[in-house]
Amino acid sequence: MSGSAESMAILVTSWDGYAKVWDPFFRCFFRHWPDCPYPVYLGSNTKTYDDPRVLPVLFGAEVDYSSNIIKMLEQVHEEWICLWVDDFALAEDVDTTRVARVMEIAQREQASYVNLTAFPDELTPLFTVGNLGGEVGELARGAPYRFALGTCVWRRETLLAALKPGETAWQIERNGSLRLDEMPDRFLFISKARVKHPPIRVINMIQEGRWTRKAVTWLTREGMADLLAGRDVESPWRATVVFVYSRIRYLTAWTLSTLGGRAARAWMGRMIAGNRFSIQN
Repeated sequence: MSGSAESMAILVTSWDGYAKVWDPFFRCFFRHWPDCPYPVYLGSNTKTYDDPRVLPVLFGAEVDYSSNIIKMLEQVHEEWICLWVDDFALAEDVDTTRVARVMEIAQREQASYVNLTAFPDELTPLFTVGNLGGEVGELARGAPYRFALGTCVWRRETLLAALKPGETAWQIERNGSLRLDEMPDRFLFISKARVKHPPIRVINMIQEGRWTRKAVTWLTREGMADLLAGRDVESPWRATVVFVYSRIRYLTAWTLSTLGGRAARAWMGRMIAGNRFSIQN
């Protein structure tokens, strides 16, 4: 991995149909990362966001998720790309020095990918090995979702090589992870010890087309309740089901990986890759 983390851009992947999400996203972004030193691009079909700090990347007619990202990357030429989905709102002030330190770790370890965030019940950190710089571990081959579309930094060349036109976001994360297993590159992810305090902490604003209840609480606290109009909110029942399911799934996976070690993690990786054991971020 050559080059400098200074040659990095943030690419927010979106489309015109999510234009109403841009206001809460970017208001949270610049409020909690006012000294962001990297150029910020917004990928969309034809619409732009009215803020000089946000650079438009227009890819035209909708094709498929993978092809859209490829078209975006054709217009963003920094060596490192922080791929950031548009419904992951910043939920905590960002320490720019810490982000730079994580990137230095990735460079030192000659990695081609490093994830900067993790959710409390996310399974992927259970598959990390080591604790590099007290921040990240290596994501071994066979680990689920080595290809993540959340808030992660890619070497542009590696990301383009891993993308395959014609795939949905779900197919990218599932099939792309299998493709990455065939590549020699190293991949880093938030270590188990740092899941509760990752370099970048986000809230998932939208699930199944509805505002999540966490997002409603957060945006109201941020003084953005007026931006919630025009989209349904998930029901309390749905939020409870997701929370309970996520906790049970995580505790089960944690127990298996702790007691069963590498063999159990390898088995879980195969089950997830075969879509036999559901995983959500």
